[in-house]
Amino acid sequence: MMEKFTKIIRPCKTPCGWTFCTILFIYGNLSIIGVEGPTKDGNCKGACGQIVTHDWDITEFGKGWSSETITKFRGIWNMWHLNDMTPGTPRQMDYLRTIPGGIPNYSTACKILEQADLLVDDGYKYGSKWLREEVPEDVIEWLMALPDSPTKPAWV
Repeated sequence: MMEKFTKIIRPCKTPCGWTFCTILFIYGNLSIIGVEGPTKDGNCKGACGQIVTHDWDITEFGKGWSSETITKFRGIWNMWHLNDMTPGTPRQMDYLRTIPGGIPNYSTACKILEQADLLVDDGYKYGSKWLREEVPEDVIEWLMALPDSPTKPAWV
């Protein structure tokens, strides 16, 4: 598996300007951050950080990007960002991912897992420490193949 890479992408334009994201993969840990309309003074015209948490009002796609590509990218971001800070075992996380609306807050997750007899899985109690969930190789390869940003943003 690839040990590390950094990539800056420009998936789309919104009313705030071009959206840039940095993908950082270091020794198995994935981190993705973004900025909407970065300005030279270190500010931005939109949001920054975990911009995946809100809808993007896309006015133009970046070269090599489409609605489908952005949807897949956002899904990967939601699933694998900070994969080294996972509160559950693969069995616990797989079960919680079946809950409509996504993984619930800690208290609710504990109640749900207790009802499913999964609060403790193979001796590990959900949320007792951070675990790493390995990012699949095909996900890393897909991220690496994304088009590089054609321009260097003021910051990202």
